[in-house]
Amino acid sequence: MATLQSVSNIVQLRSVAIDCWNVFIQTLDTSTVGTILNQAVLALLRSVDEYTITERLAVSKIFKYLVIDQFDPLKEHLQQICFLPSYPEFKDVNDVLHREQSKLSIGDKIENVLKGVSHENGNVTKQSLLDLKSILQTEKERIYGNLLSKVTDKTGSKIISILLETSRRYNGSDHDIQRIASECLGILGALDPDRVDVKTPANKRSLYIDELSSSNGVFEFVRILILHHFVPGFRSAKSSKLLGFLAVAIQELLKICGCTSKIISRDASAIDYLSVDERQIREWWDKFPKSVIETIRPLVDTKYYAPSAPIANIIGPIFSTKNTFQEWIRTWTIDLIGKVSGDNAQRVFSLCRNLIRTLDVHFSEFLLPHLVLNVLTQGRDADCQNIVDEFVAVLSTCQMNGSVNEKSQMGSQVYVVVFFPLFFFPFLLFLLIS
Repeated sequence: MATLQSVSNIVQLRSVAIDCWNVFIQTLDTSTVGTILNQAVLALLRSVDEYTITERLAVSKIFKYLVIDQFDPLKEHLQQICFLPSYPEFKDVNDVLHREQSKLSIGDKIENVLKGVSHENGNVTKQSLLDLKSILQTEKERIYGNLLSKVTDKTGSKIISILLETSRRYNGSDHDIQRIASECLGILGALDPDRVDVKTPANKRSLYIDELSSSNGVFEFVRILILHHFVPGFRSAKSSKLLGFLAVAIQELLKICGCTSKIISRDASAIDYLSVDERQIREWWDKFPKSVIETIRPLVDTKYYAPSAPIANIIGPIFSTKNTFQEWIRTWTIDLIGKVSGDNAQRVFSLCRNLIRTLDVHFSEFLLPHLVLNVLTQGRDADCQNIVDEFVAVLSTCQMNGSVNEKSQMGSQVYVVVFFPLFFFPFLLFLLIS
């Protein structure tokens, strides 16, 4: 998909790319098509105004296959598709989409569009935010009525939670998405805090001492990496380079966990013939959702290779030399990956080095507290002192003249991402204070 999305924007290759899209989509089974439907539709529509009539006819053929020919198996996914541009070639497809949308209540429409807002692909997120903004504007009175009714309505809480999380997720990487999310929050207005229960995934991070020292700890950490970072990145990758790095990382993580075709291909009736260790691996594998297994299954037993990024000798404190939070956190994360201790930790974290600068910044936000905790508890004295110096540099900059500037705002982000999770360990707080 990454290759098709890339070449679809090249005028000289567009016609061939559309033909390839057609073959690709019809080759997949409908359950797989459903998981990529929104992403595929938006990729085909991205430059539709520049298409020739012949190219639009070819695209409309793909849409007719998805929306009309495969209506029954893809019905539950069609309600999440935005309306197509008003070209004559798309009229039949738009008629079906309008018919399905008209059957939905306001709550169902919002529920469907929020799924798109939470999608891992930025184009899907942006289009879904625009759809949400349109719904909030046109149905404002009815939505306010539901929010202010005596019966508690969780819709407002869910909208606000997802909008805040989306804004956080694209902080510094896509200002358009942040702007549209903020506009949606502005349309909702200031809701009564007693009627809104806002929870964001950012508050659910857990850290454990020696978390990678046991097989169970490795299984759980790798599961989080694959499920929440690598597979979403794999599905939304815009370059073959990123796709290659992710394929290698997933492949090697599966090897670390002992996954082989023999173990994961056994049907349920044959699991009893697996050894105790093999059964543990199979149980871990079965915890992944079906859509994730479909993505990572081809990478079991593959032999892809990618050279690791060189390790630079970085002299700290890094915070003083960087102008943006994104630059600072990525640089420090790469630096600390080379300083972790423990065989499992070194094997797992080294696979992340190539992805720090290619995945979004929230991957670094996830890794950094784990890296800091590992180095402070198991690393060399000199490396521990470098971390303390980095923290002091952040705190010193934030307190400088008590002024609010770009550096102090960076310091606030550092507190939320790094300091706050670590301060649940009293001995680390003691170390930093002393």
